[in-house]
Amino acid sequence: MSNKFERQLKQLLESDVEKEVNDLPDAEEEEEQQIEELLPVEFEEKESGVSIDTNPDLDKDYKFARSNYYGLIGRTNSAIDLAMKIAAMSEHPRAMEVAANLMKTSSDITKDLIALQKSIDDKNQPKQGEKQQGTYVQNNHYYGDKSPTDIENELDGLSDEENKK
Repeated sequence: MSNKFERQLKQLLESDVEKEVNDLPDAEEEEEQQIEELLPVEFEEKESGVSIDTNPDLDKDYKFARSNYYGLIGRTNSAIDLAMKIAAMSEHPRAMEVAANLMKTSSDITKDLIALQKSIDDKNQPKQGEKQQGTYVQNNHYYGDKSPTDIENELDGLSDEENKK
């Protein structure tokens, strides 16, 4: 009993091989295709409601990283679709493993995108319990019916070692 892959291979081998060879691109066309493939990938910029007013470089890097993550997720999802088709056609365990690894990669990229968003949100919001810079705290203590001169006389009577404690 043969599997799907073997049946498709047999069908391909029985087809008109000359026609398939003639349909292949020429060497010049192949070089042009390779040159186009080497161009750098640029992803479209994704709009974000987050703005980092304090540091324009951080804002620019955040927007670049966000766009890059979206592009990588899109490409990974396309690769997953193709890998799943190949895995279904070949019924090969390695093809299934590759598809599963691509799914894991896509999941990791998505987690990185969420972590990026969370880190930027944390930088933009002040931490709870954190005092603002430039605040002045004055602590007053009430000594009862003693006058300031009485307190000063008591402090003058103490030795320097007792003051350090």
